[in-house]
This record gives sequence, structure tokens and C-alpha cells, in this order.
Amino acid sequence: SSPAPEFTYKAEYRELSGGSSSDMTPLLIADGGFYLRSSEKVGERPIPEGVTPEYEGQYDITEPRLVFGSFDGGVSPLEAYVPVEPEIDGEGKRDFNTSQNIQGLRLNESGNLVVLESTYCSWSEAAEDIKADNPEYFESLKTESAYYIRELDKTGAELSRGRLEIDDPEGFYTSGMELDEQGNLVLAVSTNAGSGIYAYKPDGSLAYKIEHGGYVYSMAKLRDGRVCAFFYDMGSSMRLKVIDSAGGSFDSQDYAMNYNVYELISGGGDYDLYYTDGTRFCGYRLEDESTETLFDWLNCDVNSSLLDMVAIAEDGLIQGFLSSYDENKEVWNYEYITVSKVPYDSVPQKETLSMAVMYMEYTTQNAVIDFNRSSDKYRIEVTDYSQYNSPEDWTAGVTKLNTEIMAGNMPDICLLYT
Repeated sequence: SSPAPEFTYKAEYRELSGGSSSDMTPLLIADGGFYLRSSEKVGERPIPEGVTPEYEGQYDITEPRLVFGSFDGGVSPLEAYVPVEPEIDGEGKRDFNTSQNIQGLRLNESGNLVVLESTYCSWSEAAEDIKADNPEYFESLKTESAYYIRELDKTGAELSRGRLEIDDPEGFYTSGMELDEQGNLVLAVSTNAGSGIYAYKPDGSLAYKIEHGGYVYSMAKLRDGRVCAFFYDMGSSMRLKVIDSAGGSFDSQDYAMNYNVYELISGGGDYDLYYTDGTRFCGYRLEDESTETLFDWLNCDVNSSLLDMVAIAEDGLIQGFLSSYDENKEVWNYEYITVSKVPYDSVPQKETLSMAVMYMEYTTQNAVIDFNRSSDKYRIEVTDYSQYNSPEDWTAGVTKLNTEIMAGNMPDICLLYT
């Protein structure tokens, strides 16, 4: 048998707020804690004539709130926070309805909060004698959306605000958000007219726009402060590109990266950035386009498909949130997790069962995790051989597994999908 490693990675778990977190969504991990979005009921809208509510609370009026949670379990609202109010006056508008949302949150170089918020308004211009269950009513519905960049201090008090310059706010959708070295809010945007990277100054004016004709899967900050994007370029392939914020364009170089990557994680320490590839947690260096697998989430008893908001602390601690949906209560619950590098002999030693798979789907991950957490004698360690596949050779994983079996390295458990 091979010698025991000097170090391993160990995960620890803590429920958010000691229980159900259906009304709190993690937004950002920061020094000493994390920021969450919650909502508060502030009233009820009149039920339109001819309409029967589909569920309890359908016509509640809610507003977003910002909350800070400490790692010891306490949560406290940012008392000075007030959400952006819609600019449209609803006076005289039939069935006027508004909603506000916190789209994302980052910390700038000054330690202040930079928030992307949105407002949505709808109303009907149908004649009063047309009831809300009449198709003509919906044909007469009008809507307007607006997006804002705000800088807040740690109490939630507003320091600045700017409405984003957007040509088509109704078709505006963001799939990524970071702050570049210039302090611009950089968004991965899809619109009715196409896709691109949009960067906004604190006053909401457009700093630069990069059109790329693809779809951004993830964005992150490199350890040198630049922003990078991982996206599929239509007609080409998956690419990692770095943004030149001074020039308002992508750098000329493309970086090679595994096609399985689905979440970039901002860099630090020894790596320009990190990412999750299937169940593997990897560090990446731009200089030689090299990847190093640091650990496997599954072998830390973490279902990587449930992970959110993963971040690396200055001391190397890996942090994130696990989300799970409680079908009985119809709520989302969250756990705060940390993964740290520890001496191998500091964790309980169990008899290892090897498991080979070609794809690790959600339910199998949960089954392995449940077994490993409950057994005090055995532990299943999984190798997903699909990690060796590539667009050039989709059978490389099967070939590697067959080669190892023929050499006498037969796994204890082999799971193959047909």
C-alpha cells in the first residue's frame, strides 16, 4: 500500500442561524462573517377584481433587507439600509405594483459595500370595465425595470448611487458580477440584442463594454486584482479571458482550462484563481496555464453541486455555503462550511473503500456522503474518471480505468451508467 500523506483536507459545517434560513440568502463572505439578503413584509396589495390568489402571501408587499451574520452564529440587520425606491409615480395607475431586489454585493478597496439593486414596476392601462381575468387586461400590462449601483458603509447608509445606463432594461440579465481595479462594477450581461461584459462607474455611466457573442458561465478576480471571465464563445470553445480595464477590452491571450469548469473562485495565495471541476477543487496559474488538484469535495463530505459563494480567506481557509431544499417545509436551508488543510493523522482513520465512477451525479454524491458521515469504520473514496476526458478524446477516462484494472488495481466499487 502507498504511504499515508502528510496532510489532508477536513470540512466543518455550521447551520445558518441555527435552523431554517428560508428568508435569508448568502451574498458575500467577508472578514469576520458574511452578508445575507432577507425580506420583510411591509404591507399588502389589493387583490385585483376577478382574481383568486394562488397561494397565501401572493399579494404581500415585501422589501429587501441586508443582514450581517457572524461566524459564531449571530445575525444582525444593517440598520441604516433602505432599499432603492422606484422612480415611477403610481398615482392613478391601475393595479400598480412594485418590487425591489438586491442582485449582488461586493466589498471595494475602501471596505465599503457595493450593491447592485433593481426595481420593477407594473401596471395595467386596461379600461376599468375589463376585469383582471380578461386576456385584454394582460395585453394592456406595462412594465419598467431599473438597475442601480450603490455604495454603502458598514451600517448600510448610502454613500453614493447611480442608475445604470441600459438600452434595454426589460431584457437585461446578469450572470456574473465583480469589481475591477478601477472600481468599476463589471457585469456579465445578456440582453435581447446580445451578450457582453458591461462595466459601470459608481455614477451608473458606462465605463466600457466588451461584446463577445457568447455566454459567461463564471467571473472572478485574479490575485492581482484583474477580473477574468470563463465563457463559451459561439462557434469556438470554452475560453478563459482576462479583462484589461484600462483599455476596456479583453487581453489578447486565451487561457486553456478544462471544459468541466462551472464556477471560478477569486485567487490568492499560490494561485491566480481557483475553480471547481466536477467534484475536484483546483488551483490555477496563468503563467504556465497549469492546474493543481488540491482536494476532492466529495472526499470532504461535501456535495459540490450544492455549493455556493465559495471564497478563500487570507489564511488559506476555504469557505462557502451548502444549500438544500426542504420539500416538506418548502424552504431553502443553508450551511456554512469551511475546509482546512490539517495533518493526516489528526483525522479519524477509517478503512478505505475505493469507488470508480464515470460520472458522479447528485443522488450518488449524497449517498456516499451519508455513508461516510454515518460509518465509524469505513470510508468510501471516489475517483471520477470522467476528469480525464477531453473534447479530443471522450473515452480517455474509460481507457485509464481499464488500464488500471488490467494492472491489478481493481476498485472495491465500480459504478458505470449505461
